[in-house]
Amino acid sequence: LVAHKDPKYGDAMVLPTALGPMHKGHTAYLKRRWFDPSQLAEQWGVQGVGLTADKWANRIFIPITVEGRLVNFMGRAINSRQSPPYTTPPPAQALMNHKDSLYGWDQAEGDTVVAVEGVLDVWRLGPGAVGTYGTGWTTAQLNLLATKKHRIVMFDCEPEAQVAGRALAKALSAYP
Repeated sequence: LVAHKDPKYGDAMVLPTALGPMHKGHTAYLKRRWFDPSQLAEQWGVQGVGLTADKWANRIFIPITVEGRLVNFMGRAINSRQSPPYTTPPPAQALMNHKDSLYGWDQAEGDTVVAVEGVLDVWRLGPGAVGTYGTGWTTAQLNLLATKKHRIVMFDCEPEAQVAGRALAKALSAYP
């Protein structure tokens, strides 16, 4: 996806310590949101991070892949006391900026794609949905979306998200 290697990014992934299968806290968090943890683990490679002394403690590990290769990851807090709710590693511990990709792109086969904001939105809709990792989409993401014949933008209903979604749809309308 990236034509040149950004020197801020590393040559190898540095994964959190205590990474492994999801434990009771991870699965309870996902079940409260009406997700099937085993299905997420199988389809999206979701794992859990156990107790550590760093920012990854008790987070859901969300792998970010490009052409099947792990290039970055995101951690989702499983309780409201953890801040921020979503976090990514520093550039030196990842291969590329996650905002240079779309979450779920590897699973978006065919000529139609639905662009949503977040990872959980992608999980909810399933393969064919892709996430921009928030309302702040990038030119790299726009260019990826433009490669699909049919592009649907479905951002959340909050005013900020609607403004961002409309801007993305307008930018995409410049492409055939």
